[in-house]
Amino acid sequence: MHSIFHMFSGLLLLAAAFGYLNHKFMHLPRTIGMLIGALTLSAGMIVWDAVFPGFLVRPWAQQLLEQVSFPAALLNGALSFLLFAAALSVSFSDLWNRKGTIIVLATIGVVISTVLMGGAMWLVFGVVGLNVPLIWCLVLGAIVAPTDPIAVGAALERIGLPTELRSTIAGESMLNDGVGVLLFTLLVGVATSGASDVSLGHFALLFLYEAFGGVLLGLAGGYIAYRAMRAIDEHDVEVMISLALVTVTYSAAE
Repeated sequence: MHSIFHMFSGLLLLAAAFGYLNHKFMHLPRTIGMLIGALTLSAGMIVWDAVFPGFLVRPWAQQLLEQVSFPAALLNGALSFLLFAAALSVSFSDLWNRKGTIIVLATIGVVISTVLMGGAMWLVFGVVGLNVPLIWCLVLGAIVAPTDPIAVGAALERIGLPTELRSTIAGESMLNDGVGVLLFTLLVGVATSGASDVSLGHFALLFLYEAFGGVLLGLAGGYIAYRAMRAIDEHDVEVMISLALVTVTYSAAE
């Protein structure tokens, strides 16, 4: 029986190995290098099982992964630190100066991306002979439409874009997830129960609750941590305040 600590130690080992190989040989963006490393490892395990059927690696890995809920561990643990790290590289004043553009991209832009992605998938499914309703293609489009703030932040570090454009792209990538989740919720409701059973008023209220409530909670927690750090000059305590800010605010939002 493996503990969560053993699981994450193995993941950190793989991440370090993939990161080293990517930096040494492939020179790709970190997120892309990690993805290629994971895909290569998965394909290698499948090939190993086919060539050496007596040494079944894939069932062992599957049994290992079933012991821990990785979606829960990621969403309720690691994601808070990843988002915090991405947000640290963005200037709040730059975001505020471009708030109109960022809000439009994070809302209308996500809706347009969802429609385009869902429509394209519906056409592709039709070409290959799969009868997938358009509404479910739009649900899938809502899942993939929002950009990943961690991946965007890593890519912006390697590209020499103007500061204004970098701030706009980074701000949009951090705000579009909430819109994507709410759009996904609305589309799933339409797909499962029909449009007549879905209240747009409830959807709008949920959007205000999640979006503005999250902003107010983040500003309150950040201001308290900021004032606490300004009152002291002790690096160890400042690190603990930062960690508490990430974990407590994320837990309160949950």
